[in-house]
Amino acid sequence: MTTSAHPRRSSSPLKASDIDINSLIYFAAVSSELSFTRAAARLGVDQSWLSQKIRQFESQLGCSLFERSTRRVSLTDAGRVLAGPAKQLSAVSVEAQRAAKLLTRSMEASMRIGALPHSFWQKERFHLIDTFITQHPEINVEVVNGSSVELIRSLREGHLDAAFSCWPFDPSGLEMLLLRTDRYGLLVPEEHRLARQDTLVLEDFAGEEFVTAPEKHNPLTYHSLYGPLLKAGAVPVQVPEFEHSALIRQAKTYRRVCLFNLDSEAHPIETGMVRRQLSGNELTNKKCLTRVKDRFTPPVLAFWELALQNGATLFSPDPEPAPLELTAI
Repeated sequence: MTTSAHPRRSSSPLKASDIDINSLIYFAAVSSELSFTRAAARLGVDQSWLSQKIRQFESQLGCSLFERSTRRVSLTDAGRVLAGPAKQLSAVSVEAQRAAKLLTRSMEASMRIGALPHSFWQKERFHLIDTFITQHPEINVEVVNGSSVELIRSLREGHLDAAFSCWPFDPSGLEMLLLRTDRYGLLVPEEHRLARQDTLVLEDFAGEEFVTAPEKHNPLTYHSLYGPLLKAGAVPVQVPEFEHSALIRQAKTYRRVCLFNLDSEAHPIETGMVRRQLSGNELTNKKCLTRVKDRFTPPVLAFWELALQNGATLFSPDPEPAPLELTAI
């Protein structure tokens, strides 16, 4: 026996806002399966409950959506009109639920932040991380050390969520916040000839050996920071490890000059070394917080916003350095 009688509509006028989205999703499942049994299984609900919900929906609309018999279920003309939009809504709902679950999992997962191994003393870095951990104890924060080249590569490959890095580097596909600009002076052994001068100019370094960090860690940053001295004819001596105390030890032992971060309070000057300013030229290095454009999770967004609240500014360098393929050993 086939039934297709029109349900009686409620006496009050129906408004679009009165339609329950869940009713449309239930209808979409039945219209796709053309079976209340299969639709109920797909939705994970009881069949009789689903049948009742569909009849309530039909009553609300004032028309039958299905022709029902003991053998089959088919759409009425009204059902066919509604089926397409309802299926689209159902698909959007499924996708939205999937995205919501991913976001929920991402809030529970760890956030991996890249950082230079020698940058633990920078107040912007430890303050941001400590504050974030305090505000979001449910998120496990992991700090991964590496050179700027390694950190930027890992960031692009999705192994890191954000990275504290030294500018410059290839900025394509990345967004940056400027955290700080470090200024550099010079450390000179007391017995060195340049120690007798209160201030130094670039011409004083022609043919003079000076200690540098390894170029391989970030060639772009290396030439940006040491470039003025190199152009003046200074002779770089690269130490095998990228660590501040190693630079000073090498300079003191072999009576060479090295750079010193004027803004660092973490490293006291060793006995036997004197500080000197470089007149007429400023040696600087920018420290950035970097993330990949359009790859946002709630922890990354929260961390980024926290950095902005603590004084970081958007950094859009112009002109940008030409992209380079760099390899860190």
